[in-house]
Amino acid sequence: MRNFDLDAIRNTKGFIPQTEALLAAETNPKLAEFIRLTHNYIAPLYNLEFNNEIEYLEYDSWVQARDCFRSYIYGSADLMLTFYYVYQIMKKSFNDTLPAFHPEATSQCFLYLATKHVDLFDLTCSEIKDKVDEIMMVHKDITNMVIHLSDLYYRKEENDKSENNEKCSMLSWPPIKDPETAAKIANVIIFASLNCMPLYDEKFKKGLREFGIDDNPGKKSLLELCSFYEDNNLDDFYGRKFFKIETTKFSQMKYLYTGFYEIGCKSA
Repeated sequence: MRNFDLDAIRNTKGFIPQTEALLAAETNPKLAEFIRLTHNYIAPLYNLEFNNEIEYLEYDSWVQARDCFRSYIYGSADLMLTFYYVYQIMKKSFNDTLPAFHPEATSQCFLYLATKHVDLFDLTCSEIKDKVDEIMMVHKDITNMVIHLSDLYYRKEENDKSENNEKCSMLSWPPIKDPETAAKIANVIIFASLNCMPLYDEKFKKGLREFGIDDNPGKKSLLELCSFYEDNNLDDFYGRKFFKIETTKFSQMKYLYTGFYEIGCKSA
């Protein structure tokens, strides 16, 4: 149970007058609501009123996952930590409907992305449009890795338990054979690391539908998201000079995910 007041934090970490003026002049009330809801979610992440890391993680595990991935790129992080962050994201976004994915398998996927596709890390929307085909290919690769690695670790645990005369029905890491389920886990892993595509959970997808954006994970949706960011000049609001808080720690895709997710929550 948290003992801090999120509303109070949000009120004291608000917009500076220039941003309020921009919002007041915005002729599209849905867009103004999108920007306000995004800021209201982000603001608590930049205060000191979380009592411990558990409270911080409970609020948003993406920041820790991304920071861990970025630190690994520069040689100062253990990728095994990413399992916990990915698990927390899956739990919050998919309400425990996704099967557990082995910690070592999770770190192997992060390692693959860090060594083979670091050029896709924290892309702007403009850059994503140029590399959208590569992003879709990476998502397919990670989906296949999820299926392969889940089976590999299932068999390994099965063999270990057989050698110790334990019942195999108690296995903790089931094989993931359904491509759609594997694709969702791959989406979580990419969102938590490269962050070049958003997390297509139900609330985010509902937010997309409110704005007439394709909610099916894929090239069309990703391009429409990038166009939404650019066509609405969201850099005017995303840039640090318009906030009392530092927001550039968030990538443009995380900014978009947060906005549509919060819209989806409100319209639920």
